[in-house]
Amino acid sequence: MDKVINALKEKKSVLDSLIIKKGLSKLERKIFLFISESTLVTNFGVNSIEIMENTSSSKRTLIYALNHFKEQDLLIETKIGKFTYYKMNIDKK
Repeated sequence: MDKVINALKEKKSVLDSLIIKKGLSKLERKIFLFISESTLVTNFGVNSIEIMENTSSSKRTLIYALNHFKEQDLLIETKIGKFTYYKMNIDKK
């Protein structure tokens, strides 16, 4: 159990360092944090509907933020059926 906790702490510190370096807007930060937290506890991440509901962001704002994260190589997309799931690329060096 300690190994799991330490691994999660390490991944969380990687995510924290990314958010500081990227200089995100308030809403981008909220989206980033939601996707980041989901990355730590889910296999595939979260879909756009879940992100919009939990961050109170519009589809347009979400698309803008996701594109920004993709440009920075921070985002991993996984298509399952009709949904695309997003998680942060926490293994990026």
